[in-house]
Amino acid sequence: MTREEEIRAAADKFAELVRGEYERIALMKEDTEVKDYSKLDHIVIGILPGDGIGPIIMEQALRVVEELVTYSHHFLCREEVGASCSTALMG
Repeated sequence: MTREEEIRAAADKFAELVRGEYERIALMKEDTEVKDYSKLDHIVIGILPGDGIGPIIMEQALRVVEELVTYSHHFLCREEVGASCSTALMG
């Protein structure tokens, strides 16, 4: 594959991601139901190390989550997906 073909393939993949985000945003705007998170039994927050955000940011994000888990009975932390899986998930 030539460099130009690689650039075109990357641009096509990025365009596909952006289109998907625009579709997701449109669906969110159409949703008129307001979710009251205080009434939910639990909220799941996924943290995926290796997603490209950078190790310094990820370290601090995990520190915040660990503090929340430590000082509040409302949070439960489980590691279910390792960093090595992020490459497979992101493609």
